[in-house]
Order: sequence, then structure tokens, then C-alpha cells
Amino acid sequence: DAAGLLPIPNTKGIELGGNGALVGTAAPGGPGANVIAFNAVGVVATGSGNTIRGNAIHDNGLLGIDLGSNGVTPNDIGDGDIDSQNFPNISSAVVEGGGVRVIGALESTPSSTFDLDFYEEPACSRFPQDYLEGGRWLGTAPATTDGAGHAAFNVLIPSVTVDPGFRVTA
Repeated sequence: DAAGLLPIPNTKGIELGGNGALVGTAAPGGPGANVIAFNAVGVVATGSGNTIRGNAIHDNGLLGIDLGSNGVTPNDIGDGDIDSQNFPNISSAVVEGGGVRVIGALESTPSSTFDLDFYEEPACSRFPQDYLEGGRWLGTAPATTDGAGHAAFNVLIPSVTVDPGFRVTA
């Protein structure tokens, strides 16, 4: 509901059929973020060039974001498809000092720079059975792929607190 207190579920929380739309905010953490929750699927995007950032996406029945309206779109070598962006694989996320260190890799378009947005999910997520959604935005960092399309990242997100047993998605 408008107050963010009661779920009003839909089959699709938001559906993007065109190209180049922005859902959320170009500067995560700022104004314009949405709460997209309690739907069958949070966001369905079938076009290309759409940006979905900074939103709180959680408690949807299937996926938080479904690119192509066909369930999980698997990562592909070189990210050659035009309808979706490969997702980063996170190998660890640990509390470090007053922040969270996130380590992982992105396999995507060679020699390109990407903004990675990191989100916290609660410990009770059914991980690894489910793909995590993106409940609370933690921070962002750039990742630049090499000529083979590989970008390793080791990011310290400063000045954030997380709940015990938290999970991170990007």
C-alpha cells in the first residue's frame, strides 16, 4: 500500500515492455527508489537497455527481476544476448570494520565498465535454493572487464550495518 505497510500483490509488480526505462533511481540510495514486494514476480523486463537500480525488491514469489519473462536467464559467455545482463557471482560477503567486504566476479561484455549495486537479504532467505532479490541497497562499485570479459571484484562497502547471518546479492 502507499504507506508500505500492507501487501497488495500482483502477478507482476512492474512490467517493462519497452527499451531504455528507469525503474528506481540512477543514483542508488537517493530519491526515486521503489518498494517492489509481495508479487508473483517483482519486475519483468522484456525490452533492452532498461535500468533497475536502488529499489527494495523482496518477498516476491518467484524472482525479484525477470529479464525476458522466461524465468532465470542464465549467464552466457561474453554476454552476447541483447535482452539481459549477466549477473555477478558473489563468492563471499563478510563484515569488516564498519562495513561489508564483497568478493566475486562478473563475466560479461569484454573491455566494458559496469556499475554493480549490492543489496542485503535477511538470513532466512532460502539460499541457495532461491535467487536472492535485493531487499536493502548497501552500496555500489564499478567493475571493468578485461579483453576476455572477466572482472574480479573485491569491494569494501563502508559505513553499513547488516543483520546477523545476512546474505548479499548484486
